[in-house]
Amino acid sequence: MPSDSRPPKGSSRGRRLLALALATAMLAGTALAAHASAQAMIEPERVAVTVRGAEPTQDPAAMRRIIGDAAARHGWRVTRDQPGCVTMTVASTEISATVDVFYDAGGFQIKYRTSVAMDYEVDDGRILIHPRYNKWITELGNEIRRGARNAVPQRRRSIDAGVGAPGEGPASAAGS
Repeated sequence: MPSDSRPPKGSSRGRRLLALALATAMLAGTALAAHASAQAMIEPERVAVTVRGAEPTQDPAAMRRIIGDAAARHGWRVTRDQPGCVTMTVASTEISATVDVFYDAGGFQIKYRTSVAMDYEVDDGRILIHPRYNKWITELGNEIRRGARNAVPQRRRSIDAGVGAPGEGPASAAGS
């Protein structure tokens, strides 16, 4: 008669081993699932942009307005505003992220500042974070670029006052 290596039915030792194995598997699965939700954090490079039709030496305030408009369209809230740097936060249910957007007349760069419940972690030199962070900053960066591409530059004061090139402004209309 072959011997059965399974414990007899009702064996408390067998149930304990099974419960321990299940608990271990559940903990391992939970740890893997939590870690799997984090991904390598996108750290965008500086983006050079030019407001359509404007000279490269345009006023940095134009870039600041574009950044503010883009942020508002995607639910970001400005928490600090200094010349050359806007700090803003975005939140969804129980998670949030705060970034600094450094800017000047010719471009911008988004830098991570802090986050809440976004699984930020440095693992073997790699920065990991919740995938939603990467989505948020990608959308923000794309919207800022789109805003710069579509912005209408402010006209120079001399043209508005009628002191432009020949044939421009109110003076030429009066002579017609």
